Amino acid sequence: VVGVEITRQALETFVAESNTDWTQFPVPKLGKAAKVFARNDNKMKLYFADIQEFSSQIEGRFDAMYDRGSIQYVEPDRLSRYAQTLKDLLNPGARLLLEVVEYDLKMLEDENLPLRVPPPYSMTTEDVKRLFEPECTVERVETHTCDRFLGKDADYHVHIIIKN
Repeated sequence: VVGVEITRQALETFVAESNTDWTQFPVPKLGKAAKVFARNDNKMKLYFADIQEFSSQIEGRFDAMYDRGSIQYVEPDRLSRYAQTLKDLLNPGARLLLEVVEYDLKMLEDENLPLRVPPPYSMTTEDVKRLFEPECTVERVETHTCDRFLGKDADYHVHIIIKN
């Protein structure tokens, strides 16, 4: 298992709570602050780095990947590059499970927002298709509505993206 996370605290918390021994190494080709946390049994590596700096030269290509909403935290002007990075990391025929949230952007206008705010950018199935097709086939496999964010309805979409 290989993971890439830009929030160091999230990685350190995961490593500390895993009850497994880890070793930490710098990864200069991913930036000055980049590190990899490697489980001592060699079954998992977690990179503290920007995924957009990651490439197949570091860990190869993958048959399966999972993005649980991270794409919605990427600035719009960097979104195409982010999607291209994910596509470049997939082997032909590989699958990416992508979860996104679609919501009315007006809900962010409230000045007294509670802690459970949605990701900064809403994303539709059409947005996902625009980013990944034609190099990949995009299929929405699940949608459910909930009021997790600000007590207002938001649609969770789960997509399977298959690299052609």
